[in-house]
Amino acid sequence: MVLDKIENENGKIKNDSLSTWQTLVVKGTNSKSNYLLTYEVDRDFSHTQETFIMQKENDTIKIEKYKINFDILQNK
Repeated sequence: MVLDKIENENGKIKNDSLSTWQTLVVKGTNSKSNYLLTYEVDRDFSHTQETFIMQKENDTIKIEKYKINFDILQNK
């Protein structure tokens, strides 16, 4: 629902590029890995910055957070 609203207001993705990435690995009995990926995204009507924060535990990587930044006044 939220992603549909973003697509309706900002357009479909035309192009994207990875602008920032970070990795944190903790080893030991409670080992885990955290990943942060930020993309600069060109859409039909605007430009957005989209960030994924993920965590790996055992053999599974899960998205913990998805954040999108865009200028709501850009098209007004």
